[in-house]
Amino acid sequence: MIGLENRLRAEYGDMLNRAQVAEILGISVSTLDRLKKSKSVQMCPNFIEIGRQYRCPVEHLVEFMESNQFYKRTI
Repeated sequence: MIGLENRLRAEYGDMLNRAQVAEILGISVSTLDRLKKSKSVQMCPNFIEIGRQYRCPVEHLVEFMESNQFYKRTI
Protein backbone atom coordinates (compact mmCIF):
# COMPACT_ATOMS: atom_id res chain seq x y z
CA MET A 1 0.00 0.00 0.00
CA ILE A 2 2.79 2.40 -0.85
CA GLY A 3 0.33 4.40 -2.94
CA LEU A 4 -1.95 4.85 0.06
CA GLU A 5 0.95 5.99 2.23
CA ASN A 6 2.05 8.51 -0.40
CA ARG A 7 -1.49 9.87 -0.80
CA LEU A 8 -1.89 10.26 2.96
CA ARG A 9 1.49 12.00 3.27
CA ALA A 10 0.61 14.38 0.42
CA GLU A 11 -2.74 15.27 1.95
CA TYR A 12 -1.98 15.26 5.70
CA GLY A 13 1.80 15.29 6.21
CA ASP A 14 3.89 12.82 8.22
CA MET A 15 1.91 12.90 11.48
CA LEU A 16 -1.85 12.66 11.85
CA ASN A 17 -3.97 13.98 14.70
CA ARG A 18 -6.91 12.07 16.21
CA ALA A 19 -9.51 13.78 14.01
CA GLN A 20 -7.59 12.95 10.83
CA VAL A 21 -7.14 9.29 11.83
CA ALA A 22 -10.84 9.01 12.67
CA GLU A 23 -11.78 10.55 9.31
CA ILE A 24 -9.54 8.17 7.39
CA LEU A 25 -10.88 5.13 9.27
CA GLY A 26 -14.47 6.28 8.89
CA ILE A 27 -15.21 6.42 12.62
CA SER A 28 -15.87 9.24 15.07
CA VAL A 29 -13.17 10.75 17.29
CA SER A 30 -15.02 9.53 20.40
CA THR A 31 -15.03 5.96 19.04
CA LEU A 32 -11.30 6.23 18.31
CA ASP A 33 -10.71 7.50 21.86
CA ARG A 34 -12.72 4.58 23.31
CA LEU A 35 -10.70 2.09 21.29
CA LYS A 36 -7.45 3.76 22.33
CA LYS A 37 -8.49 3.83 25.99
CA SER A 38 -9.48 0.15 25.97
CA LYS A 39 -5.98 -0.62 24.63
CA SER A 40 -7.52 -2.82 21.98
CA VAL A 41 -4.39 -3.16 19.88
CA GLN A 42 -6.17 -4.98 17.07
CA MET A 43 -8.76 -2.22 16.67
CA CYS A 44 -6.72 0.98 17.11
CA PRO A 45 -3.52 2.27 15.47
CA ASN A 46 -0.47 3.22 17.55
CA PHE A 47 -0.35 6.79 18.80
CA ILE A 48 2.59 8.80 20.10
CA GLU A 49 2.04 11.32 22.88
CA ILE A 50 3.64 14.67 22.06
CA GLY A 51 3.08 17.03 24.96
CA ARG A 52 -0.67 16.95 25.55
CA GLN A 53 -1.53 15.78 22.04
CA TYR A 54 -1.64 12.34 20.46
CA ARG A 55 -0.24 11.88 16.96
CA CYS A 56 -0.11 8.88 14.68
CA PRO A 57 2.67 8.52 12.11
CA VAL A 58 1.33 7.80 8.64
CA GLU A 59 3.34 4.56 8.39
CA HIS A 60 1.74 3.27 11.64
CA LEU A 61 -1.74 3.94 10.26
CA VAL A 62 -0.96 2.23 6.94
CA GLU A 63 0.47 -0.82 8.77
CA PHE A 64 -2.65 -0.91 10.93
CA MET A 65 -4.96 -0.71 7.93
CA GLU A 66 -3.04 -3.49 6.14
CA SER A 67 -3.15 -5.83 9.13
CA ASN A 68 -6.76 -5.19 10.14
CA GLN A 69 -9.38 -6.84 7.96
CA PHE A 70 -12.13 -4.41 9.03
CA TYR A 71 -10.25 -1.33 7.84
CA LYS A 72 -8.91 -2.73 4.56
CA ARG A 73 -10.21 -0.14 2.16
CA THR A 74 -8.80 2.56 -0.05
CA ILE A 75 -9.47 6.23 0.31
